[in-house]
Amino acid sequence: MLAIDIATAAILALAAAASTLAAVGVAKSRNNFAAIHCSSAAAILTPPLALIAVIIQVPLGQPTLQMLLVTVTLLIGAPITSHIIGMAEYRRKPRT
Repeated sequence: MLAIDIATAAILALAAAASTLAAVGVAKSRNNFAAIHCSSAAAILTPPLALIAVIIQVPLGQPTLQMLLVTVTLLIGAPITSHIIGMAEYRRKPRT
């Protein structure tokens, strides 16, 4: 294996580990707000790591540009979506 392949595999393994850890965090969370926090952490960490892996394999090309567009969209949309879901959950619960 080439060093490029090893570096790509290591970065993708790190992305998979972040997603797996977030899934365990969602499963173990005590309330919905903690689950939202865990899931948004994965949504912020995983796309840039995948983008780095694509850039290592295909320095310039259509796959790199497509992954860059997906990453930017997810990085802009993930915090907004998490906030909206959190606000809806906060308003749904009865206040004591």
